[in-house]
Amino acid sequence: MTFLNRREKAQTLLADTDLPVHVIEQQLGFGGGCHMTAMFKKYVGTTPRTYRKQSRAGKNKGVTE
Repeated sequence: MTFLNRREKAQTLLADTDLPVHVIEQQLGFGGGCHMTAMFKKYVGTTPRTYRKQSRAGKNKGVTE
């Protein structure tokens, strides 16, 4: 799996699941530590946790109860 594929999969998992970031890192083979966070921030422009919050906020825009 290329980095681009792993990054796209990480974005999907962050937006659509409640899996912890460290579990997503392990599942996608980013290795230990902050490797995914550093690469994510470099190429997406934000941390995985911030991306998750922003993507979920965007999905909830216009939703009424």
